[in-house]
Amino acid sequence: PVPYRHLLTCPSIVAVCCAGFASYWGLALGLTWFTSYLVDGLGYSQTVGGNLSVLPWLFGMVVVLVGGWISQSLKARGVSSRVSRGVFASAAVVLGGCILPLIGLTDVPVLKLAILIVGTAIGSTIYVVVPMVVSELTPQPQRAAMLAIVTSIVTLGGVIAPLAMGAVVQSAATRLAGYDLGFTLLGALLLAGGVIGLLFIRPETDRKRLASLVP
Repeated sequence: PVPYRHLLTCPSIVAVCCAGFASYWGLALGLTWFTSYLVDGLGYSQTVGGNLSVLPWLFGMVVVLVGGWISQSLKARGVSSRVSRGVFASAAVVLGGCILPLIGLTDVPVLKLAILIVGTAIGSTIYVVVPMVVSELTPQPQRAAMLAIVTSIVTLGGVIAPLAMGAVVQSAATRLAGYDLGFTLLGALLLAGGVIGLLFIRPETDRKRLASLVP
């Protein structure tokens, strides 16, 4: 076994927690504020807003499935975990973070909706690699505990995000401006989390370092 203090401070594991936290922030906003944004912000009726609320989950499902297949295919072809898991997923998170701030640059509701759906869905690619990276670096007897710990850290975004968005919307000049600012902040979080992942998710390097700590 590796001491938990070394596992919890492992750069790769800390980095996937950061990227996963940012991505889960977007998931939480989708669960709590997406329909309100469609109705109060973009002016859709309650019925239309309810029908459109399924779009992020459909698109996100496709992105996660395709992203997982690409990552596993790269790994099966001999590509390093650093690239197939770290660089690939983190680059997707960065891309999502670059797309979301565009939501404040247009007044067209359909474009705002498309930007929000695409940005948050692409950013969710990191979900695919979080358990892979943690499992790759953690000895089997400690794997369940580490996966539970990492999941609890990542899902903290689900607690904070709805409160933060509510505060932003309440303090903004208009509700639409508040929503746009809230989703722009999400983009900044995704960008920061993705960059951290690009820099620090290095499973091969960290695996060697952790192995050297085992008595």
